[in-house]
Amino acid sequence: MIELGDDILAASFTCRGVLVFLVHDKKAGLYRLATRWNWLADYDCYLEACGHFEKLKVLVWDATVPTHLLKLESSRAPC
Repeated sequence: MIELGDDILAASFTCRGVLVFLVHDKKAGLYRLATRWNWLADYDCYLEACGHFEKLKVLVWDATVPTHLLKLESSRAPC
């Protein structure tokens, strides 16, 4: 999951109490949304990752939802 050397840029809880992180993966050069257990989505653009992180916090989302559906839903949610 999150490795030594990765930067945790932000952390927060969702509406359902799931702890989520915005992480900069230096090796891959990506910005990632993650829980304590798995990666949810990855982005090349910092601003896009930040926007989706903020939306993720207010989505009524369950940790069992497949990650590609989460990324799709957060991209459709209004800012």
